[in-house]
Amino acid sequence: MNVYGKKGALVFALYSAFCAVTLLVPFGKAVAGICFAAVTLSLVLYLILSKRKASAIFMCVLCLVSSSLGFLSGYTYMNKISSAQKFADENEHTICAEITYSVYEKQFGSLYYAKLSSIDGEKVYSFVEVAFPYLPDIALHDKIKATVLLSEPDGDEASLLKSKGVFLCAEIKSFSITESGGNGTLPERINAYLDGILHRSIGGDEADFASAIFLGNKGEVSQKIKLAFRRCGTSHLLALSGLHLSVLAAGLEFALRAIKVKKKIRIGISALATVFFALITGLSASVMRAAIMLIIYFISQLIGEERDSLTSLFVALTLIIAVRRYAVWDAGLWMSFFATLGLVLFSDRLLPKFSATTRENYSAVRKFFMGALKYVLGLIAASLVATLFTLPVTYIAFGGISLISPLSNLWLVPLAQLLLYLLPFVCFLSKMPLLGDVLVLAARGLIKLICSSAKLFSSSSGVYISIKYPFAPYLIGGLVIIIAVIVLVPKIKPRAVIAAALSLCVVFAGSLGIWYRTIGNDIYAVCVNEKSSDAVSVVYRGRSFVIDVSTGGFAASYSAANGTSGYAASEIDVYALTHLHRYHPATFDKLCGYYKINRLLLPTAESEADAKYISELLSIAEENDVKTEFYNRRADSSMECGDMKITLPKYITLRRSTHPVISFSVYLGEDKVMLYSGAALEEAVDESIYYDASLVIFGAHGPLIKQKLKTAACRSAQKTVFSNEKVYSFSEKADAPIIISERGGKVSIKIKGKK
Repeated sequence: MNVYGKKGALVFALYSAFCAVTLLVPFGKAVAGICFAAVTLSLVLYLILSKRKASAIFMCVLCLVSSSLGFLSGYTYMNKISSAQKFADENEHTICAEITYSVYEKQFGSLYYAKLSSIDGEKVYSFVEVAFPYLPDIALHDKIKATVLLSEPDGDEASLLKSKGVFLCAEIKSFSITESGGNGTLPERINAYLDGILHRSIGGDEADFASAIFLGNKGEVSQKIKLAFRRCGTSHLLALSGLHLSVLAAGLEFALRAIKVKKKIRIGISALATVFFALITGLSASVMRAAIMLIIYFISQLIGEERDSLTSLFVALTLIIAVRRYAVWDAGLWMSFFATLGLVLFSDRLLPKFSATTRENYSAVRKFFMGALKYVLGLIAASLVATLFTLPVTYIAFGGISLISPLSNLWLVPLAQLLLYLLPFVCFLSKMPLLGDVLVLAARGLIKLICSSAKLFSSSSGVYISIKYPFAPYLIGGLVIIIAVIVLVPKIKPRAVIAAALSLCVVFAGSLGIWYRTIGNDIYAVCVNEKSSDAVSVVYRGRSFVIDVSTGGFAASYSAANGTSGYAASEIDVYALTHLHRYHPATFDKLCGYYKINRLLLPTAESEADAKYISELLSIAEENDVKTEFYNRRADSSMECGDMKITLPKYITLRRSTHPVISFSVYLGEDKVMLYSGAALEEAVDESIYYDASLVIFGAHGPLIKQKLKTAACRSAQKTVFSNEKVYSFSEKADAPIIISERGGKVSIKIKGKK
């Protein structure tokens, strides 16, 4: 089948493109207007050059109508968002909403998503994130009336919330349930029933994994498993998509053929099963895309028409965006779309090269090995194509890629497919004597093999690298041009694709080397304050150092590490604790679920409590394959990376008390470019430590009297970038930017290095 030159795909693509541009791009309406003018000009040229004027006019009209509808759809939705966000003034408002999703429910705080119906009596069309400071007596689909403080989503979670249609955040002051939601919808009850079967039969973490890969309940999977799959490039196995749906559809087709069901009945059953599966798994964007394409394929089979995968793909994208316009913020949708687009565009060229057909004169053994080899090469080729096509989305949304993705997919994808064939039998036959036990044992063993393999693949340092470099967008732009040329020039052979991919890798490596030698010597730092806790993350040449100066809470350390992940840092090279609290072991364990931590730096024990915490930390470090080192808090210590050095000097002491205050410095060569201190200048015993620093950061415990800071004694940093208005330069007249980190503040800093 030839999928190239399909005009129908272009019509649907224009609707999706204009809607997405209007909503996603800054000054989207203006950019969409420019794009509309460009499309109109292109259509006029096409009309002039076309020999078949009637069909050309019809095509031009369709394209203009599609573009206009896409822009209008995005524009109207933007107005709906604005009408809701006008209430985000951090004042009290009365909302009426229906609870639709539970993010987490705990005694110290609970979080839900809710569909708004009105704010202060005015109808609005948006979802809201509802935060309770306690565990409320509330259930899904309960309708509530609440007094809340409203604000707009910000920070690291803003894009995730927007992808779910959440454009407001509400802090609950009081609420009442106006209508009970009952037991949920029928698809939700079926999902819960099947989830219960999996947990009763398989049990433990294996049941959580089975529920995620089969029913879409990804929230139950541990964060460490998610990290392992992300680092080895197989996160798509945990997010239901076309792979899962196609495997289950193929299994059903095989079963129906085996019992000799007629073709039309078989197609009808498969279509109904596809819709049923999409409904019970929550209708995520990637599942909807796959389900729509499958249903179009079933319809084409039923009426005897040729399958057009490219048009089907764009029809699916258009329908999803038309129904859920907030899906344009969903990175999962775009990853699924571009991966499928790559496979569709190259299917005619790649699949014949790696088909299992062999020569007739081959022996049976040789046929088997040749077929197996071509299957392996086909999987690797498909993985490479999907990686290349999703690279722009990966750069924007995630910022890193796995170097071992082709190899890990080669091993894990077939295992996941086998598990997907097995899990339906577990759900329906697990109670049968002997057979049910065998099925459960096989499923549990397969899940353990998959998870242990993912952990093994991801355990090595450097398998997941950042692509958040300044030159990366240009290389990705070049990649897009190369792909466009390959797609539009039919005579280009598959080896040209491989050559282009290898050339891109060489150019990336070369650019990386040049960048580090010329302008890659800058130091990036993020200082975060959460109440009485501080955390500072420092990145130099892609290596990340997180210094935890907290009371053991997770928020400060995670926010600091996440703040520098955009500066080409894909792992935490060193996680250093300046002192120990009882919550530090739990925080360290949780942080290991979000980042690969290579080294844990601990202070030597000075009390029985310290020894207890260190013992717990060492156990967690061993479990997560983290190397551990110690330093003496009563003597000078340091961490080094090339020309950069972070010193951990002995505690300084305040004049007003005997309580030690943590201090550390960052050096670039011989220059002290940054100093963190928890004490005020005039309160420290040794004031001279501040005078030779280019930048001074005061933490949560000081200073007491801001007005008396001797800022003139310090030198200025070359450039300081602020990312949060709660953090500010204390004195505009000062010679040095003394940063006062207010409670709840976050500041990003860039210090120019020597070239």
